[in-house]
This record gives sequence, structure tokens and C-alpha cells, in this order.
Amino acid sequence: MGKRELIIAAAFVVVAVVAYQFTAPAPKPGERRFSLTELFTGIHRGMRANVATASVTKSGTIAVASAVTEIRLAVMRAVPLTIIGEKRTDIGYEAVITSSGPDEASARAYADRSQLTSDDMNTVQKLDLKFPDEGNQSGPLTLRVPSRLLVKVEGTGHLTVSDVRAVDLRNLTGDVVISNLQERLTGSHRTGELSVSHTGAIEMSLVSSRARLTDIDGAISLNARSGDCVIAKSKGSVDATLQNAEFTVTDQAGSIRVTGELGTLRVVAPGKDLAIDVRRMGVDVTLSAAVPATILTSNETLKLSLVGPPGLALDAVATDRGGIRVTDFAAQPTQQDRETRLVTTVGGGGPRVILRNSAGDIVIGLRK
Repeated sequence: MGKRELIIAAAFVVVAVVAYQFTAPAPKPGERRFSLTELFTGIHRGMRANVATASVTKSGTIAVASAVTEIRLAVMRAVPLTIIGEKRTDIGYEAVITSSGPDEASARAYADRSQLTSDDMNTVQKLDLKFPDEGNQSGPLTLRVPSRLLVKVEGTGHLTVSDVRAVDLRNLTGDVVISNLQERLTGSHRTGELSVSHTGAIEMSLVSSRARLTDIDGAISLNARSGDCVIAKSKGSVDATLQNAEFTVTDQAGSIRVTGELGTLRVVAPGKDLAIDVRRMGVDVTLSAAVPATILTSNETLKLSLVGPPGLALDAVATDRGGIRVTDFAAQPTQQDRETRLVTTVGGGGPRVILRNSAGDIVIGLRK
């Protein structure tokens, strides 16, 4: 909407308010008649209500029964949450709460009324950071919890967790940093940065996430839609289902299996077998070791780069207007009807690498 349209709209509002002033019925006993003066006075009063700010530090400990195996809490956008696992039997907390108010003394009183509460539910302990109705509160909260616990978190905001047994994210939105988990990370994440390192297994759903998973010891199972994800230097297997996502796996020691549609897929230096079965997805694979691979896609380019090269037996077929281009070595494809085929060995031969593309090209080349 341009400046002219805004002026016209504002004029209509003023005319409507003035017309109402003249035509509105008289107020009933005990009621007050609407007026522009009252409206602007209320707005001005609201703007002046919280002109001061003050901060207080709240700290203490919360007992944890031996039967408790997990803690649950919600992260809020105004409260960055840090959870650190330690060798301890209780929960230590520290929160620096900043509140607004009509003056500094009131703001400090509002901040001081903020409270971390605990609800013991046998094996589950629920924590809540509660604020007063007056003013607006914000500030970081740090929890130091027994490292034996599972931490379950939901909400929207910034979360950092380290050195606990396991973490479960319940549709968490925002920036998340997870490290040094003894067992596993599970749950779902959306719309934010997700950084995970040095954990056990991962089983996650990702929506519009920007995920970086590094040095993961266990198996990784992902369902990713939109966004992008990079997995690097991990030891377990990778099993991913993708929908219009950008996905990269580099220096993976375990086997890799990817299915899905749309987006892009890049795999660099897999250490074990590789199975890719996707549609309408660009695929770029670099092999530096002799590993078996089956790579299927359609409508987009399938690119295979061989470093060394490793000893492999290539079996490539492109159909439906797709072709095969070979660079840096002598073997050339053959063409019959609507099918282009290349069957050859490189590096003295070895495990079979199957390449299939429909309505898209296959490009094979060597890299030093």
C-alpha cells in the first residue's frame, strides 16, 4: 500500500469516528461514551506504563527424587535456556530476569516475583518459569541437572543442552545446540538452526530446519522437508527420507540410504555401501573408496566423481531424453533407441556402482 492509499484510509477512519460521535446513542447509566480523547489518553497511558526496566538474579536448587528419569519444560522466545548435565542429585538454577515497569522499583519487584516451579510426577519432573502479569519479562535461564536424566523440551526459542543422557525435542521451533549426549536425540525441529555434535543415535523430523550434525556415534534416521541438512564425520548409518530439501553427507563411516523427491543431494567419500532412490532430485556423489552403490534419480543431473580412482565396475543407463557424458577416461557410452548405456571398469574393477537416470543426464568424471 502506497502513501496515497494510507492517507485515504486514515481519512475514512477519521470521518467514521466523527460520524459515530454525532450519531451514537446516549450512553446508559453507568457507561462512558466513546471519545477520541479517551482513546488517545488510553494509548498514551499504556505507552507510559512500562518506561523503566530492572534486573534481578534468581538462583537456587530443586530436589530430584531417585525415581525421576526425565525432566520436562518449555522454552520461551524471551528466555534463552541452557541445560547442562553434571554429576549431581539435584537441579541447580540461575536466571537473570529483566522486567519492565512504570518505575525502576516496580520493575525490580515484578522481576523478583518471577519464579521457577517444580511438579514431581513420579518418574517425570516438570519445571515452569512463571512470570507476573505486570510488565514484560525476559532473560536467560541456566539449569544444571543430573546427567542421568532425559531432557524433554517444547516451545519456541533458543535452547542449548549438553552432557545429559538423552534429549527429546517436541516440535521445537528456533535455534538449538545439542552436544555430548550419552544415548540419543529424538523428536522434531522446525524453522531455525539445529547444531548437534558428539551424540549417540539421532531420530528426528525436520521442517525448514538448517541442521548440522557432526561426529555422531550412532545411527542417524531423518525425515526432512524443506530446509537443508549437513552430516559430517559420523560413524553410524544414515537413513533419510527427503522432500524438497538440500542434503549433504560427507566422510560417513556407516552405510547411507536416501529416498525422497525434489531438492538436491550431495554425498562425499562414503565409507560403506550407498543406496539412493529419489525422484526429480539433483544428485552429486564423490567416491574415493571402493564401495558398492545404487543411485537412481530422474529429471535432474546425476553426477559421479571418482577420486583416485577406486576400483569399481560401472553400470550406467540414462533413458527418456537423458544422456551419459564421460570425462577424463576412455570408455564411451553406447546408444540404442531412447536408452544410453555405459558398462565399464575403472581402477582395475571392484564393487558394482549402478547409475540410473530418467529424463536427466549422467555425468561421470575423474578427480585427483
